[in-house]
This record gives sequence, structure tokens and C-alpha cells, in this order.
Amino acid sequence: MSYQDEFPIETETPENFMMKSNDSPKVNGPENMESHVGVTHSFNSRSPEDILQKSESYARRRLLWNPIPYDSSQLFNALEAWAQAPGSSMMVIQPIGPHAKPRLDDFAFEVTTFLKSGGHPVLWALWPVYDDHLTTREILQGLIYQAVQYGPGASIKFEKFISEDLGNTSEIESLGNLAVDALAKLSSFFLIIEGKDAEFTLTFMSALQKALGNCITLSKVLLVSYSEGLSSALKELVPMASFHKLGPLSQPRRRGKMGRDLRWQTIKPSLSS
Repeated sequence: MSYQDEFPIETETPENFMMKSNDSPKVNGPENMESHVGVTHSFNSRSPEDILQKSESYARRRLLWNPIPYDSSQLFNALEAWAQAPGSSMMVIQPIGPHAKPRLDDFAFEVTTFLKSGGHPVLWALWPVYDDHLTTREILQGLIYQAVQYGPGASIKFEKFISEDLGNTSEIESLGNLAVDALAKLSSFFLIIEGKDAEFTLTFMSALQKALGNCITLSKVLLVSYSEGLSSALKELVPMASFHKLGPLSQPRRRGKMGRDLRWQTIKPSLSS
């Protein structure tokens, strides 16, 4: 059964995102998620794989990272340190000016597919441009769906986790709680986030940091921040994170090519303490 068949389309978009993190105990996978607050059974047709393919369509058209640009050595070195360092870590990248944004859009995609090709537990919250814009609901639902696949309870129908009555809790708050709880129940993961909705991103990361602080999950988060305000708030929230900026190309780009630049092979991702 396909993602779309299993989760029928609902197009209504919630307006607010107010999320509280849960402090539930750590287990090795999301098999016990049925005990948590559920959400209305609704799933948009754009699955995480659909979104990844949309991001790929832009990246393959622009070819901004194959080969790796001359001015990106420092950023690439930081990526290598983030991916290989023992323990949990967080890396935040911010574009300098609007012309640098496509570079970081494609960078987030390239990192995701690089980790995915190596068989690492990687989840993504990419936010490519559609004519019919992605919603906060779709991003959160996609994260929950991905987290469930990495746990021993992946064979259990997703509906089992979202069948309870919302009561006075908003749908987005419930989805946010469930996404954070699902991630905190994994033993380890890489997470790639495009923070195009600054308020949503900060609220989600605040809740996730609180949840991860109460468990032994090993996490490595790479977040693209598209605003100075979000970056400043994240520095206060996660002072140990590494922060980097990338501007527009400083010199003419070499002719792009299909395939992956060989420098990616020098990175040896690790999720170990």
C-alpha cells in the first residue's frame, strides 16, 4: 500500500503552531507510541520521498555542489567535523543574502542523500518550493512517518498512533508533540531541517532539545536557518552548536556535472558516543 493510499489527502492548513514537548521515558524505538496523544487521521499526498524528489529536481538542475565550489571548503570541513564527531552535535548554516539561499537548499538535499546512500538513519524536513506550498502539517507528518520506519514498531499501522481524540489540543500542537516524542524514542539519528518557517522551526527545536535532554538518544542535527533572528535564538538555545554562513558564489563556478564530487567520500559519518 502506498503512502498516499494509507493516509488520505486533507488540504486544510492549520494557522498556529504551539507545541509543548513531552518528558516520556526513553525506549529503543517508537513501538510504544500508541500510548501518546494522537492526532486527527489526515495525511497530505506529498510523502517525505515526494519532497526529497522535488528537492532533487532543483539540485540536479542547478548542480551547485557537483563539483564542490571553491569558496565552500570551510563549510565542507565543518560538515565533516559535524558528521564524524563522537556524541550528539548540531550544525546551523545561514545564507548571506537571498542569492545564497538556493545554494543552501541544495546543500541540505545533498547532505540528506549522502547520508541516506550510506544506510545511516537520516530523517529530513526539507521545504522545496511547490506551486501549492508545503504546510507545517506535512512537514511534521513526514517526520513522524520517517521516525516510525526506524523503530521496531514500523509494521504497526500509523493510524494506531493517531486515533485518539484531540480534546482541547490543536492538531499542529499534537503533531509537534508526536514528532518530538517519536524522535526521542529512537536510539540515534541524523536530522536535516530547512528552517524556512522561523517560528515553527524555533518552537520545534526548543521542544526537541528539551526532550533529548531527558533521554540518551544520540542525535546529529543540521539546520539551515534563513533568518538572523532564528540563528540568534538558536545560539541561545543550543550554545554548543556550530554556526556558519555562506554567501553567493564569490567566483565563476566550474561547469557542473552529474554524480557526486569525490570529496564526499572523505566524510565518514558516525553515530557513536
